[in-house]
Order: sequence, then structure tokens, then C-alpha cells
Amino acid sequence: MNNYEKIKQMSLDEMAKFLSTFQCQRKAKEFLEDEPKEYKQLCYSMYKAHDCGIDEHPQVQMKKLGYKVISAVAQSLTDSWWFTVEDFIEPLPPYLKKFQYDYFYWHGDGQKIVC
Repeated sequence: MNNYEKIKQMSLDEMAKFLSTFQCQRKAKEFLEDEPKEYKQLCYSMYKAHDCGIDEHPQVQMKKLGYKVISAVAQSLTDSWWFTVEDFIEPLPPYLKKFQYDYFYWHGDGQKIVC
């Protein structure tokens, strides 16, 4: 007996319980198939960019370089920007440097919750 035949024989309460369980299982499966990616972090030095003749806004320059930017945070004390990107594009220009930034340490675990 397949699921369709089982559903046809259920009462409304049983059907509601089955469908809610099924939806939660489907959401869990979708979450597992679409696991969070490990994003990469880049530090964009505005001093070094200026020395290289780049006078555009860092976000515009990152778009021109072809990066898929997830987040960008200006760091005023160091005249730099921290970019979270999907992946690195090698070779990196002299004004970009790879670094580690633990997103969940600074922003919490709220985005890990499924249901």
C-alpha cells in the first residue's frame, strides 16, 4: 500500500498529523541538502588599493572583480573592509588578503535553527 492509499483511509486527525510530520521531514531534508556553505573572508585594504590606482568604492571594485559578496563590513580604524564571499578568485590583487572570521561567534547560532 502506497502513501496515497494510506492517506485515503485515514481520519481527518490522522491525516493532519501525518501531513505535519511529512512537512517537517521535508523541511529537514531540504535543510540537509542545502547545508550552509563555508564562506571565505577577505580583507580589503583601502591604502593598498589607492597605491594600486584604485579609487572606486570597495563594494564596486569587488563586484568588478567578479566576487559574489555575502556581507561587507567597513572597518574604520584600519581603513579597510571585511568581505564575506562565496569563494576566492585567484590570484588575489595586492589589496586583498585572506583571513578567518567566525560568523557564528560574533552573530550567534540563530541561523542554524531549522524548525
